[in-house]
Amino acid sequence: MKNMKLLIGLSLVVVCLLYWYRQHTQINTQDACLCTELLASSSLTAQKDKIKAVRDCEMLFEDFEKAHLKCMETVPFEHPTLKKDTIKSVST
Repeated sequence: MKNMKLLIGLSLVVVCLLYWYRQHTQINTQDACLCTELLASSSLTAQKDKIKAVRDCEMLFEDFEKAHLKCMETVPFEHPTLKKDTIKSVST
């Protein structure tokens, strides 16, 4: 019985740790857009040894393009509706 309680308790701890890890490793839109700004600046990327945020962004996205794509995935964009003019003027 003690082994069963220990197994259930250990399983619960592992599940909680996995949940916490997944919540803290997900990249938010704001993070991706911030990384886009950081990776776009050549002066910041040159000093990546001094700036932890730039190192983290490079680790997560590898380069500017991937960070930019992740940022743009969630930006709402509505296609404009095009209206045709039913009365066309003919110039002669």
